[in-house]
Amino acid sequence: MAASSPGLGSFGAFLAFVLLVVPGLVFELLRERHRPPHGRTSFREVSTTALASLIFSGIASLILFGVGQVVSGWLPDLTPLAQDPSRYVSDHVHLVFRAAVIEVVLACVLAAGTNWYLGREDGPATIRPNEALWLAFHEGVPKNLVPWAELNLDTGVIYRARVGFIDQTGSDDGRRIVLVPPILRREPGGAVIRVNWSRAVLPLAKVVELHLGFEELSSS
Repeated sequence: MAASSPGLGSFGAFLAFVLLVVPGLVFELLRERHRPPHGRTSFREVSTTALASLIFSGIASLILFGVGQVVSGWLPDLTPLAQDPSRYVSDHVHLVFRAAVIEVVLACVLAAGTNWYLGREDGPATIRPNEALWLAFHEGVPKNLVPWAELNLDTGVIYRARVGFIDQTGSDDGRRIVLVPPILRREPGGAVIRVNWSRAVLPLAKVVELHLGFEELSSS
């Protein structure tokens, strides 16, 4: 049996690292946009990333195996690859490299698609990672409900509407909250009116009080 070259060994180690890290990392980074890792230890985060990578890479491998059975010569031949991996990779390095790249890309696409599917149930409000606000909008909230907010501004104006987005990056003066229809507004001493706006962007620095509630998505 031919001895394995250092170059092939390094390539194999790098490929294993990519397959066991990158898809899970993509999934975790996208997931944290909707569900920040509240109370999770570093060990749990690493374990979750590795497990997710293993699952997505495994599914990608099965898909490629099925494609290889249909399209001959497009992917590596598993029989000689299993019998003498070093020699086969040396003789078909471009074929193996192409298959590895396709597998990693496919695994990442599966990770992103799974995150998108799971994220659909989080409702229309998108909140960037911040534990206090994320818990207020998500903890113990049924998935069929969407958030409403009543905002009392320092000017005395009161808004009540569904929450579309909360910006939690940047300085305190630069953060915004975006309200979506139906939007109710009341001036100091005035009556509550329903404004015909598509969006209302308000600075969080002007909010004195924020009251949060949840209603059915179909309610108006």
